[in-house]
Amino acid sequence: MVSMKNILKFATLCFLFMVLSGCVKNRMMQGYVYESYNRSPVAGVLIQVNEQTITTDKDGFYQIQVGQENKVKVVIQDKRFEEFNDWVIIPEAKNYRDFILDAAHPLGIKKENFVIPTAYSYQLRMGKSETSLQFIGSVDSVTMDEAMRIVGKQYDTNNQLVSVKSIKLGLSGFETDSLGFWNMFEVPTDLQLKVSAKESYLLKVAYNFYKDTAYTYEISKISVTISDAICIQFIVTEKASGKVIEVFMVQNGPEKGLVKQILQNDTDKKDYAMITFKAYNVEEPIVPPEITE
Repeated sequence: MVSMKNILKFATLCFLFMVLSGCVKNRMMQGYVYESYNRSPVAGVLIQVNEQTITTDKDGFYQIQVGQENKVKVVIQDKRFEEFNDWVIIPEAKNYRDFILDAAHPLGIKKENFVIPTAYSYQLRMGKSETSLQFIGSVDSVTMDEAMRIVGKQYDTNNQLVSVKSIKLGLSGFETDSLGFWNMFEVPTDLQLKVSAKESYLLKVAYNFYKDTAYTYEISKISVTISDAICIQFIVTEKASGKVIEVFMVQNGPEKGLVKQILQNDTDKKDYAMITFKAYNVEEPIVPPEITE
């Protein structure tokens, strides 16, 4: 037989449950929308929460009432970014939820399907201009190992064009002299530093310009063939300086989205470089040369 005391306890629990359930009659969700590369807030992004929509303000902020539901479907679609489409739990009366969006690749490639190479071979032309080059040659680079092999011609201190072979392994440098003999240096050589810096800068721009808010870009309507690869040209402009860099990406096939050529021609600063990729790997290992006494 159920006692009156137990009945009262049950009734009290039911009452408390009803009261507590009714405390959150209208949950609210608020927060910011950021782009993932620089973590900058993004204005003008349309957010759909169940059947409601709201747009982020100039600071990337949004706020929306979602009723009594503690689980809502959020969809964010914007041509600038990859789509967000997922359920979001909102257990409290006031819920803070930020969204971080990945920039949409200009060729429609999903982030999870694209890998930037960490080893490559390329032709390099570098100097003040195309008619005033200081180095011409080929470069093999393995970024994971901080290894680089350079073979080509450069102007020496006497302004004479000489052949050069150069190997960089971490912080150690090896380079041939004017007679073709290898020399070892405790630090990277001037040529290695120049090539490394140029490679790092141009590759960073070429693979991230569409993500980086410091740049704007235009897509050329004309395809360009480079070494049998059909490429799309992007005219990339650095907002702060107005500096222009041309990036050519492979348009189709297994190498779609990979950078085939990068051209920098800063006439004001007399800074010129053209990188043309031959392969996205390095077949011959980069090892220290044999040094004879």
